[in-house]
Amino acid sequence: MKKLLAVILMGLTAHAAEVPPELQVNAVPFEPPVWQFFNSENKFDQPKQVVAYEMLWPYEKRRGAASVQIGDVVVLVQIDQAGYPTKLSVLSSTDELFTRSALMALRKTRWAGASRSVCFYFKAHFDLAEIWDHPKQ
Repeated sequence: MKKLLAVILMGLTAHAAEVPPELQVNAVPFEPPVWQFFNSENKFDQPKQVVAYEMLWPYEKRRGAASVQIGDVVVLVQIDQAGYPTKLSVLSSTDELFTRSALMALRKTRWAGASRSVCFYFKAHFDLAEIWDHPKQ
């Protein structure tokens, strides 16, 4: 019985190590030192995605699709060594609804781990014409 309890506790401890850290989301731009970027030459480069994001067209925009069909959101993303996002800072956005959709997707994304915490810029582009031209299979 003691061995079984020890195995269960070890499993719980190992699982707890995989729990993502608390995520900070804000609209206050922060500019980390250049050495903290994944690629200091191209700050939009990012580690390989392990769990890919899916940008969803905001529901409210679908109802009034004729009004705004294109939008962009630029987010500065900081990930920890395990690849979980720890800080998301919205740098620019054409619409609050696009911002919300981009942040929801980035929260669910996981990148390949690195030897240290890294940052990169992420640009989410929303174009309703592309969705209509290339529907999901």
